[in-house]
Formats: sequence, structure tokens, C-alpha cells
Amino acid sequence: GQASFSKWLWVVAISLIASSVIRVLAIVNSELPRLSSERFQNYVQSHPGLLNLLYFEIGMNAFLVVSALALNFLFYTRHKIFPHLMVAYVALTVLFRVAVVAAVNSMFPDANLSASYITLVRYLLWAGAIVPYLLTSSEVKKRFVN
Repeated sequence: GQASFSKWLWVVAISLIASSVIRVLAIVNSELPRLSSERFQNYVQSHPGLLNLLYFEIGMNAFLVVSALALNFLFYTRHKIFPHLMVAYVALTVLFRVAVVAAVNSMFPDANLSASYITLVRYLLWAGAIVPYLLTSSEVKKRFVN
């Protein structure tokens, strides 16, 4: 019932919706326009791996949007596999962010990546809060039973 829908579960639900919207906006407003950008094409000439990195980002963001939509369905249908798949989603999201930051750092060792590191820390904090809750909370165990 409603009693098992804690504030933390609201955070999980909102994060799934928000991350989907943010990823779609990143693809549409940033990643796809970069493909046709003259400035980006100049970077690709001197850093051939950059194009593959952008394709990887677009593909992973699309995959994570589809995953979040599937997780939303499992969340609202109270499917018992939801907590474990959500943990996998969080882990994949963090690993994706680490891979992108590492790739950019290797291609542009002198670049200022402060914003990327701040984003990475934000993802780690999110994971550090949500994962233990999903794996240990009695509320989660009560809610996801179908």
C-alpha cells in the first residue's frame, strides 16, 4: 500500500524520470548537433577517437533512456526484480560516466575537466545513496513483490 512508498522511493522514481529527460535533451541539444559542427569536425581530424566517443555517448544515452523507461514500468508494477535491475542501471550509469571522463582525459590530457569530475562525484553520491537503500531496505522488500 501507500505506507510502503517512502520518501526514498520517491527519490528513485524521480531520478528515473529526470535522468531520462536529461539524457534525451543531451542527445538532441548537444550530441547530435556536435556531429554536424564544423568545430567538432576539426577536432575529429586531429583526434580520430573523438567521433567514436560521441557515437558511444549517443548510443549509451539512448540505451539508458530505454532502460529507465523499462525500470519505470517495473517500479510502478512493483516487480520484484526492480531493485536489482535498478542497482545494475546505477552501476552502468557510473561506469559510463567514468569511461567518458577517462576517454576525454586520455585524448585531451591538458583539458580542464573540473565539470566532468563534479558530475562524476554527483553520480557517485547518487549511487552511494540509492544502492544501499535498494539492497537493504525493508520498505523495498515489502513493495516489490510481484
